[in-house]
Order: sequence, then structure tokens, then C-alpha cells
Amino acid sequence: MKKRLLYSLYPVITLLILLGLWSIEANRIGTEIILPSPSVTAKEIIKSFSDKKFLQSALNSVWHMAESFTLAFLLALLLGTLAGLVKTVHKFLYVIVVILRVVPTMSVILLAIIWFKDESRPIFIAFLVSFPLLYNEVYSAVSSCDKDLVEMSLVYKVRKRDKLLYFYLPTISEKMFDGVLSVLGLNVKLVIAAESIAQTRLTLGMLMYSAKINLETGRLFAYTIIAILISCLLEGVLRLIRYCVKKAVKR
Repeated sequence: MKKRLLYSLYPVITLLILLGLWSIEANRIGTEIILPSPSVTAKEIIKSFSDKKFLQSALNSVWHMAESFTLAFLLALLLGTLAGLVKTVHKFLYVIVVILRVVPTMSVILLAIIWFKDESRPIFIAFLVSFPLLYNEVYSAVSSCDKDLVEMSLVYKVRKRDKLLYFYLPTISEKMFDGVLSVLGLNVKLVIAAESIAQTRLTLGMLMYSAKINLETGRLFAYTIIAILISCLLEGVLRLIRYCVKKAVKR
């Protein structure tokens, strides 16, 4: 019990140390344009939540993140599972996935600006970059399933539904979860970067771009911290979904 309590305190201690170092450095520099203090940033965060434009922008960005990640994950789950079970599918998709994985992100952003309307740009960009990474996670998880258990299920003629629910689903979710979390974090960064570069109206990325242009570094720090909190919130939702899946499978 004491060990668990101690482990839970480590993140708090680390955060306090970082805040202390940040405060010391901000006082040493003495210029808010270069490095605002934690107190100034906290005031900007509080001020942001009283602004309707900010709330609408934050919700739009969260929607872009959720939509692009969900679309990429569902397609990756479908194609990655098929590729893991049928080698011909993997061979067919291999070149496409490699091309998508190595294409420069800036090229994707610039093409999205040409091809799509304002709100669709960040969704397309984040989807296109996230999909090959998620596909590789799903494919690797399916391919690494225990071959002996697969053969045994064929011998005993286990129903496809039962194999999917009680064998493939738990194995895949366990092996690819950490990788999926990493892609989710990347997805948040991609959406905000795309919103900023493409100047998508009423989004968190556009607010960051505006703060940078006006040299409002305190606001920029505040929006950055809010983006980190949004990422943590989405990660929490993903962990909850995983927990519900595990509970459902055990029944």
C-alpha cells in the first residue's frame, strides 16, 4: 500500500520540480515575451475558459482529433486484421502503407490546403499520417498471435465469433495498446500543427498561431498546456474503452 502511494506521488513531485525550475528561469529572464511565469500562464488559462471563442475552438479541435483518429483506427483495425490473417492482403497493402509512412508531413499539409475545405484539412492530414502507424500496430499484433492456439481452434472447430471475441480481440488489444496510445499523442500534435499551418478557423491551432503573431507568449503557453490536458483526456477515454472491452470479453 505504501509503495503504491509512493509511486503515485512521483508524478506530482516531478511536476512540482518542473514548475519550480520554470518559475526560477522565468524570474531570471524577466521578460514575459520570451518566457512567461507559471502564474501568468495560469491566469491566461483561466481567462481562456471565459472566452466563448476559445471554447468553440477547443471543441472543434477535439472533434478533429477524435474523428481523424477514429477513422484511421477503424480502417487500420479492419485492414491490419485481414493482412495478419491473409498474407496476400498484406503483400498487396505493403507498398501503399510504406509510401504513406514515408511521405513528408509538410507535403501532406500543403496538398490538403489545395484539395480540401477549411475544416476537413486537419482531419485528412492526421488521418493520413496516423493510419500507416496504426496499421503496423494491428498487423504486428495479429501476426504475433500464438500459432498453436490458432491451430487448436481449427482442430476443435471453434466458432469464428468465439475466436474473435475470446482469442484475437484480447491478444490484439493487449499487444498494440501502448503503440496506439503513442499514435493518439502524435494525432493530437498533427491536428494542432495542421490547424495552425492551414489556418483553420475557430481551432486551437489557429489560436496558437494568432498568439505567436501577436507575441502573446503567455497565451501560447496556456494553449499548449490545454492541448496537453486534452491529450491526457483522450488517452483516459481510450484506457476506459480498453477496460470495457476487457470486462466484456471476460463475461
